Amino acid sequence: MIKVKLNDILESKERNLNWLAKKCNISYSTLYNFANNNTTAVSYNVIEAVCDVLEVDISDILQIIKQEEKR
Repeated sequence: MIKVKLNDILESKERNLNWLAKKCNISYSTLYNFANNNTTAVSYNVIEAVCDVLEVDISDILQIIKQEEKR
């Protein structure tokens, strides 16, 4: 399972999804679904834009949770 930590990053930077959507020129619904793990796929362009705007690495946003850790 992949955990998306976007909401945590936004909170730490005192920003929100509306702000990020405007900065990335990506729809709010796309970012909302991505941030809340409500999607099975996400474009590389979305990940790249989010990383660029937030000045973070992809590993800061995505975390792999192994089956043992889920329990």
